[in-house]
Amino acid sequence: MLLPNETILKAISWTLLHSLWQGLILAIFAGLVILFTKKAKANLRYSILAGLFLAFMIAVGFTFNYEYQSDAMFISSEELIVIEDFNQDNEMLLPASQAPDYFQIGINYLNQNSTAIVLIWFLIFSIKCFGIFRSLSNVYRIRNYRNQAPPEYWSERVLELSQLLKIKKHIVLLESQLVSVPSVTGFFKPIILMPIGLLSNLPQDQIEAILLHELAHIRRKDYFINLIQSFAEILFFFNPGVLWVSSIIKEERENCCDDIAVGITQSKSKFINALVSFQEYNMKQN
Repeated sequence: MLLPNETILKAISWTLLHSLWQGLILAIFAGLVILFTKKAKANLRYSILAGLFLAFMIAVGFTFNYEYQSDAMFISSEELIVIEDFNQDNEMLLPASQAPDYFQIGINYLNQNSTAIVLIWFLIFSIKCFGIFRSLSNVYRIRNYRNQAPPEYWSERVLELSQLLKIKKHIVLLESQLVSVPSVTGFFKPIILMPIGLLSNLPQDQIEAILLHELAHIRRKDYFINLIQSFAEILFFFNPGVLWVSSIIKEERENCCDDIAVGITQSKSKFINALVSFQEYNMKQN
């Protein structure tokens, strides 16, 4: 008979296994979305892909519940079975010889080794979680160390651009010695970090295009969503379908922010020039 904790381990083990084919279905649908929305706006494609990703997570939750409930019902039914006395030889029949059922053998093998499967998964999961905590520690470091206030003009310009994008949060702009690319940190108290010297080495319109891209992330609340997505990637680190779809969602998220920046500047070429100029500047610094 399975003990309650063994039931949970079996449910987790089978949920992880089922997530592989569920992730494959997710990847197939995502591929179809990309194929049929090539000419659509990035925001539509992103919304559909994010919806599929959420549906996958919900499906995994239902799978775990189903597996757990199935095992619990199996335990209850076992308790109602009446085992007949083996001494009643006249009522005992030897089963006829049959070919081995390899499918059932595989299921039995997985059931017997569910504890080992979950422990291996949990070990790798824990190691990757440590990586996330280290990343969060690094985020705290770059928010609080080796940064400086930018020229007052750019602080005021960020305020004006955030109002243009209808962002109600107060946004801090800082120049940092610890970042090599413009980035946003923080959900409740967002900070835009710019590499030291970038604000004074690129033309004003190109700097504004870059700031608009970062502000678009804040308006879309991408920092919070990205944390959830990163956790999902760690949870299903073994699932190629999930990892691929997650990477596509990240690309589309960047495209969405690009579209917002281009929509404000009314010039796609200006935004592209800003990206090219930044890459050239970054290469010189390195």
